[in-house]
Amino acid sequence: MTERPPESFPRRILLAVSGMSPQIVTETLYALACTRQPAFVPTQVHILSTADGAAHARLNLLQGQAHFHALCADYRLDPGIFSEANIHVLTDAAGAPLADIRSVADNEAAADQIARLIGRFTADADTALHVSMAGGRKTMGYYAGYALSLFGRAQDRLSHVLVGEGFEGHRDFYYPTPYSLPIHRDGKVTLDARQAQVTLAEIPFIRLRDDIPSKLLDRVTSFAAAIAQAQLGRHSQRLRLDLARMHFEFAGIALDALGDAELAFFLWLLERKRNDEPDLSGALLEAQGKALGAAFADFCGALADRGSASGKFARIGRSEDALRRGLSLGDVQYRRSRLNNALGALLGGTLAAQVELKNIGSKGVPIYAIAIDAEQVDWIAGD
Repeated sequence: MTERPPESFPRRILLAVSGMSPQIVTETLYALACTRQPAFVPTQVHILSTADGAAHARLNLLQGQAHFHALCADYRLDPGIFSEANIHVLTDAAGAPLADIRSVADNEAAADQIARLIGRFTADADTALHVSMAGGRKTMGYYAGYALSLFGRAQDRLSHVLVGEGFEGHRDFYYPTPYSLPIHRDGKVTLDARQAQVTLAEIPFIRLRDDIPSKLLDRVTSFAAAIAQAQLGRHSQRLRLDLARMHFEFAGIALDALGDAELAFFLWLLERKRNDEPDLSGALLEAQGKALGAAFADFCGALADRGSASGKFARIGRSEDALRRGLSLGDVQYRRSRLNNALGALLGGTLAAQVELKNIGSKGVPIYAIAIDAEQVDWIAGD
């Protein structure tokens, strides 16, 4: 499948993490929209900065000489893609604007807000996000890059803007103009903005989005929580099945959200593994489908009885008659798809891979087995 280029998406966002150098916004926009082929022309430009940095950006980009508007006029870009509403100010834990990032608490607050903003922008499948990490404190750039690694998709990009010697960091330089524009340096040297070289260095990053559960992707609250979740799949985790309390969890995450039907199928497969019963192959299902269906129906009935006090598994008892007619290969494949999708949404792709129902057979000869080893499962029996 051919990867869709970022410039082809209907919504294209440039997010600049900026400190006291708002020039990175115009420099990056110039490089993306005016020098790159094919051009990546943002439909929205956003800045994330401290209170001081936000004020500096507003005064220099939108007011006074309004360098952002000048860039748009010079290169026929839409000035409506950026406004004061697109300047996001970092706040502390109490919601007060952060003038600077100095304390541990400030760093944590900034990390969470950067993660939330990037999480929000990457939630829309029709959006391509370009993050520029050239400005701001080093920690801000780190958090922006790592947040994009956590939430970024194939169409998202990370870059650092490179500015030619003499122009980099110059307070009066914002972008290469299409006409001669004198810029004075140190009161002695005069530079021509038209001659400036501005390029983007794209920064490769590892995409960990599949390690994050969809529930966390839908509502990003904490940078640390997202990191912790992504790390879970890097280590073997234990599955805890408490039949006494009808509570089931993997890596400390409750499995109730799987749904009763998916959870019952999952538990039945684990019970078969514990009893050293054979994996579900096409041949086994063809030969013993009726007996397997009856065994699954009995298991579902027992679960419904155990959960009667809380109402858990009450609905699956109603499917016993259908199961007793037999379990086919198609039934197993359908249930496998639903189970694995539910596990992926709840746990994230990498963590879910440790417990999902895998096809360990060869092409055309399916054999379905739960991935986790029996030794990784803790059974707590009920009375």
